[in-house]
This record gives sequence, C-alpha cells and structure tokens, in this order.
Amino acid sequence: MSSRYYSGPSGIEQYVQQLPLLSLAFLPLISAIFGLKYVNLKSVIHFQQGTLGSSPWRAATTMTFLSTPIFFIWCLCVPTPSAIFFQVGASLALLLTALTSSPILHYLPSPSISMYYQLRFLSKPLRSIITITQCIHLSTTSIILLFLSSSFLSTITNLSIYLIIPLVAYFSLFAVIFSGHSSMANASFLLYIVVSISGIGIFLYYAVQDVQSFGILVPVENFRLSDILSSLMVGFTVNFYLLNSSFQYQIYSPMPTMHKLRLTLTFYGVFQLFISIFIFLSATIFLNFLREHCKFAMSFGSFFQFSKAILGNRIQVFTVCASMLCILSFCLQWTIMSLMTLTWEEYWAKRLRAWNPIQQLCSLQFGMLILTTAVVVLTVAANLARLPIGIQLPTIVYVLFSLLAIIAGVTICGYYLPFCSATGAISSFLLTIILTAGNLSIYLFNNAPQKFQNSCILEDAVGNSTIVHRSLSMERVLYFVSHLPPQSQPIISLMLFIVICTIISFLSGGQDPMGLDWNLIAFTWATSVRSPSSFSKRQFAVASDTDSFRYAQQQNSNPTPSPNVNAFR
Repeated sequence: MSSRYYSGPSGIEQYVQQLPLLSLAFLPLISAIFGLKYVNLKSVIHFQQGTLGSSPWRAATTMTFLSTPIFFIWCLCVPTPSAIFFQVGASLALLLTALTSSPILHYLPSPSISMYYQLRFLSKPLRSIITITQCIHLSTTSIILLFLSSSFLSTITNLSIYLIIPLVAYFSLFAVIFSGHSSMANASFLLYIVVSISGIGIFLYYAVQDVQSFGILVPVENFRLSDILSSLMVGFTVNFYLLNSSFQYQIYSPMPTMHKLRLTLTFYGVFQLFISIFIFLSATIFLNFLREHCKFAMSFGSFFQFSKAILGNRIQVFTVCASMLCILSFCLQWTIMSLMTLTWEEYWAKRLRAWNPIQQLCSLQFGMLILTTAVVVLTVAANLARLPIGIQLPTIVYVLFSLLAIIAGVTICGYYLPFCSATGAISSFLLTIILTAGNLSIYLFNNAPQKFQNSCILEDAVGNSTIVHRSLSMERVLYFVSHLPPQSQPIISLMLFIVICTIISFLSGGQDPMGLDWNLIAFTWATSVRSPSSFSKRQFAVASDTDSFRYAQQQNSNPTPSPNVNAFR
C-alpha cells in the first residue's frame, strides 16, 4: 500500500470522506418526502401492506437485501471455501417453502405470522412464547445492526460513535415511518439498489485484478466435509426460519394471489443466487488480504484500508463504503419495522381496537419512535460497557442461529408433522433451550471462543481446548460436547427439538385430527377440493370468536378460505 493512503484528507477530500454520511441522510430524506407526498398513509393496514400495490420483483429485492449481511457474516465466521454451501442450503429452504408451505403462508392474511402457531396448535401460550422469542431476536438483531453501522461510519468519518449511533437509528426510522411497506416502492429504494450494486461492482472489479487464478482465490484442497455439511444445514435452517418468520413474511404477505407469492419467491431465489456469488468473492478476497497482512485485524478499519489499497480513487473507496452502509441501514429499517408490526399485532391492536384508523396509525408510529429510542439506549449502553460485540460476533451469531433453529423446528413440526401437539411443542421448546444453553456453556468453558482477531492467529476453536480433568463417568460426555464445532449447534438444536417434540406428542396422545384445520398442514392443498387457484385472491369474512379458533370459512360456502384477523384479537 502506498503512503498516500495514510495521509490526512485535505481540500475536497474532506468532503469526499463524508459521502457515506451524506448517503445516510439523503436516501431516508427522499423516502420520507415520497411517503408524505405519495403514499398517503391513513391506517395501520396501509402501513403494513402498502398503498402502491404489490410488486414481486421489489419484494424479492428487499428480501435479498435482508439476507445479504447474514451470508457475509457466515463467510467470515467460517473462513473456508465451504461457506458457499450456506447459500446452497438457503436455496433448498426456498425451494421447500415455495413448493410446500407457500399455500399456508398465503392462507394467513395477518401481518403477524405468530397467528399460525395458535391456529395450528390451538394454543395461546405457544403463540406467546414464539412471539416473545421473535421479539428478542429482532431486538438483538437491531442492536447488532445499529452497532455495526455506527462503528463502520465512525471509522470512515472519524466522528464520535455516540454521535453516529442516534443519527443512524433515527435516519433509518425516518426512512420508513411515513411510508411503511411502501418504502420499497419509492425512488429511494432504487437508489439503495444502485448505490449497493455500484459499490460491490467497483470493489470486485479492482479486487479480482490481482487474482491470478480462481484456484488461488478458492483452493479446492481447503474444502472440508464437516464445514460443507454444517454450512449446508445451517443455511437451510436459518433461511427456512427467515422465510417463515415475521422478518420476511411482512414483505410478501400483501401479495394478493398465490401466483404473485410464488413469483416473488422465484425472483428471490434468482436474486439471492446472483448476489451470493459477489458476497462470497468479496468475503474471500478480504480474508485472503488479512492472511497476507498479519498486522491487520478483522475490523471495519482493516476493510477500509484494504479498499484504499486496491482502489486508486478516494471517491471509489467511499462509494464502496457507502454501499455497505446502505445495506446495513436498510436492514436496520426493516428490522425495526418488523419488530413494530409484530408487537402491534400481538399486543397493541387488542387494546386499541376502539380507536379510529388515524389514531391507531399515530400510535404505531409513536411506538416505532419508542422502540428506536430503546434500541439506541441499549446500543449506547453496550458501547459504554465496552462489550466486545464486534470481536465476539461469531459466538453471538452461533447463539442467535441456535435460537432461530428452535423456532424453525416449531414451524417444521407444524407444517409437516400433523400429530405434533401443543404439549409436545411447548415442552420440546423449553427442553431444547435448556440443552442448547448447556451445550454452549460447556463448549465456551472448555474452549476459547472464536473471535474476529488477527487472521494469522485465527484458527478454528475446535481442537484448541484445554480439557479439565474430571471423573471418568463425565469425561467422555464433556469431551464430546466440548469438541463439537460451534457452527453445528443450530443443527443440533433443530434436530433435538424435532425428536423431543415427536416423542412427547406421541406419548401425550398427539394432536386431535378432528380439531385440526388441515389447510395449515403442508401437502394437503394438492388434494383438497377447496384449494384456491393460483390467481384467486384472498377474501376476508366475518368470523365469531370461538374457543376452537376455527376459521369462519368452515361455516360458509366460500371456496377460498381465509380467516378474519380481528376475530382472534
């Protein structure tokens, strides 16, 4: 690297250095103006489902944006070429969802997918447990995204992180609070796409010029079967959860027909495969740079220096940084909106039913402000406490993925195992949480956790453990558990839940088939005489609030069943 990259900025370069900050303010401003002028929100339904129609390619692009940081972080956590199989597992999860569970997702008109667990398992406690768990996940994800965005922007602009954190949070809130779901149909969304693709394209164009062959970039001898299987299964588990959770369900739930829903999932699969190649190459080139330059740790500062080393123009450098910041801030926007939608549907809407639509909308927007402020306070508190969120990110990711795997297990049992009951699901959920916490505790007690440190000393934590001598009866068990790869814990959690839920449901008598709505089970739509066509639209009907939570369409002759959301509030 030339010394010119380390000299302080002067003249116009001082303004160029603020380009990421300008993009942070400029894009949300356009979104807010567009929302106030064209979206014209008048109710909570407008906020959740949009007023400008549904576009499959826009929804698919939004889902691709949200999945990009997950794959990039996994490539950094598993620094081998085998990480590419994470995307293979994600494609398998998408294929399974499109072929089997998409009719169920289309059958539910509620913006909150938590309703499924109550209607399928006939259990309010299970719905509450899943809702609380998803709120914890979305809140934690918001804090991590805000911390990463602020740290990245603080590294580039040399501004205080305590100034950057509220700026990033409230600008992200400003981008969606006036347009809601329609924020992916405005002009700023196209700018997000242009800036992100331009930055990634410029980075790869100059980065691959120094690569002599693809074999050097991705050595075949570094593929390991254990990493391939873990990446494949974790990619399947995490993306199956995302597709069947409130995080992405809110994006495609307004699709009026099954045809548009499946078209959205198809576009999403194509876009995800396309962008995953660029993300994998970017992560691999960055990791190779860290291996060659041991003085750089894995951090935003190292990425900034790497970008300056391969790009000769400062404008190009900050364009690349602005593209990464756009992706992170966009994910933060939708995470906050998903968290607010979930809490509104599960808690607020029940208490504010008597209010008029405008009052409800104002309450939801005020609730978003409260949630954003809470995320800001927690992020600032974590930074003041000097919690190593960035360094310990691999361990945090493995813990979050394990939690997502348990929720995915509930969904899989609900879709594909009709005899699984609420007793089995709740008992299995609690037992799996305890076992997962125990496995992770044993591993962390006997091993140094994987960290984002200097790449020259970054090794797989498995095999670098110091076994504490114990009695012979416990030594083998502890040795086996402590030597399990941490990236395999989400797979273990998923398998544990399914096995325990199946056994407990069988012993407790299982789900009553006569009280089960079989439209909530996969594979039954193909043989059901009441199955809607691909172009039939959802029809809402008035239902009575019954204890069995059966749909109102079972009491009339409507050939396209669709439950009434307000009946269960």
